[in-house]
Amino acid sequence: MKNKQNGFIAPLLIGIIFLLFVGGGTYFYLNNKIDSEKISLESVDRTTDVSEVINTEQKNINNASTASEPLTTQEIDYTITKINGYDTPQIVNFKNLAIMKKVNLTMSEIVSSFGCPVESGDTSKNSFESKIKVSYAKNNIFSVSIHNAYYCGGAYPTNDSDESITFDMNTGEEVVFTKLFLDYEKNRKDIMKIIFENQINKYSGTSSDQSCNGMYSMDNIDSGYDTGNYFFDIGYKIEGDGITGKPSFPHVIEACSEEGHASVEKLKQYIDSSSILFRLL
Repeated sequence: MKNKQNGFIAPLLIGIIFLLFVGGGTYFYLNNKIDSEKISLESVDRTTDVSEVINTEQKNINNASTASEPLTTQEIDYTITKINGYDTPQIVNFKNLAIMKKVNLTMSEIVSSFGCPVESGDTSKNSFESKIKVSYAKNNIFSVSIHNAYYCGGAYPTNDSDESITFDMNTGEEVVFTKLFLDYEKNRKDIMKIIFENQINKYSGTSSDQSCNGMYSMDNIDSGYDTGNYFFDIGYKIEGDGITGKPSFPHVIEACSEEGHASVEKLKQYIDSSSILFRLL
């Protein structure tokens, strides 16, 4: 009886060991298979996510190139780049890439034109200096202050030529001074009185020791000095709460040409919602 029990126990132990071996192998195989499938699925999910991001970004770029909706609150990021030897603002981040490129190209063309023309004769005294800075870059307005001083031959130098430029970032186009206002020709005198209020008060006297007296008189503002166009050619930029303008006086009274400033709040009766100035209200 004892030998029979020993003969039965041995095969039983072998069977148990076999089952444990097979079962353990099966578990290890299935577990690894599940983990492999999990990793594979995760890889697919990650690949899909990346593709979706790339496709989304590409759609954004395509949409930006053809966007026609006004972007009334879009901020404008820019950097300063050397072009033709001058520090030049170039926009690096804006929702509409086509408009961004258009404005950057315009700025590049402007600065590339700086300098005295190459001509025969003595050019040793020629000089050209430019001070350029961004004065406003938000509310879909990009305004750049440009002041040039140069001598390219002739009787006298130009000490301060205001060639500032302002862009409507809804279109990428330059906005000239007269287009800022409603019925500019009709309201020009009143607009000038607001912008140059300080100069009008400062130079209202008649004493001979003030050479600029009378240059900002209502007669000059209304009709100009001799030719009648000094207050028709206004260099301007957007800055702070409004607009800064500078009249173009001839060399003999160039020193009297000063910048005047007015808040949009003071000018609001002369603008409507179509004006870029309306965005400052």
